[in-house]
Amino acid sequence: MKKLLVLLVLILHFQVESQALSVELNYSFCVNSQFDKAVRVYNSARPFLTSKQPLFRNGIGAKIGYSFPSKKHPKVLYGFELGYSYFDSYAENDGFINDMQLHNLTPRFFTSTKITNRIIGQIMLGLPSYGVFRQINSAAVTNDETPIRAFGIGLSIRSQLSYQFTLNERISLCPTFGLEYCPFQYSPQGEALINQTKGLYTNNFNSFFGVDFGLKVRFLRERK
Repeated sequence: MKKLLVLLVLILHFQVESQALSVELNYSFCVNSQFDKAVRVYNSARPFLTSKQPLFRNGIGAKIGYSFPSKKHPKVLYGFELGYSYFDSYAENDGFINDMQLHNLTPRFFTSTKITNRIIGQIMLGLPSYGVFRQINSAAVTNDETPIRAFGIGLSIRSQLSYQFTLNERISLCPTFGLEYCPFQYSPQGEALINQTKGLYTNNFNSFFGVDFGLKVRFLRERK
C-alpha cells in the first residue's frame, strides 16, 4: 500500500511540475541481420518443413516518456523514454510447433523541437537490450536441461516525426513515424538458440534497422 501511495505521489508530481508525460502504442517493422541469417539457415536446412519459419519482421510496442523544456530555448524539449517491443516467429507443422519470441526493451534520451506549429521532430539515443526465447510444442528449448536463451545489448540512434492534434489545454494526440538504426548489437547466443549451432555463420556483433508507426497521447502542463 505504501509503495502504491508513493507511486501515485510521483505521478501527480510529474503531472504538476513536468512539461509533458506521454504514452504511445505502435507497430514496428524490424530487419536484424544476424537473426535473419539464422532463421534463413534454419529453413534451408529443413526442406521437409511445409510451413517455413518467418523472420522477425512485424511487432507491436509501447512507450512511456517524460519531457521538460529547455531554459534557454523554449521550443526545445529534453526528455527520457522507455520503449518495449515484441516480435514473434511462429511456424506450425504436423506434430511440430516452433515458436520464437524476440523482446526488446530500450531506454532512450531525446531532444525534440517544433518544426511547425503541429509537426514535432525528435532525435533519440538509446540503449536497447534483447531477449530471444524459443519453444517447441510449448516446451522451452534446453541444453542439459537448462533453457537456452539469447540476450543482447546495443547502442541505437532514432529519429521520429509526430503530428500534433490538440484536444484541449492538457491533452494532445500525435500520430508518429520513426526510424531507428542500431549499428552495434552484441548478441552471442542467437545462432545457438535458433539453429542450435554456434559460430558457424554468424558473428557475436551485428546491427538492426527498424521502422514504426504509432499513436501517442501527450499530457501537457505548462510551467507557470
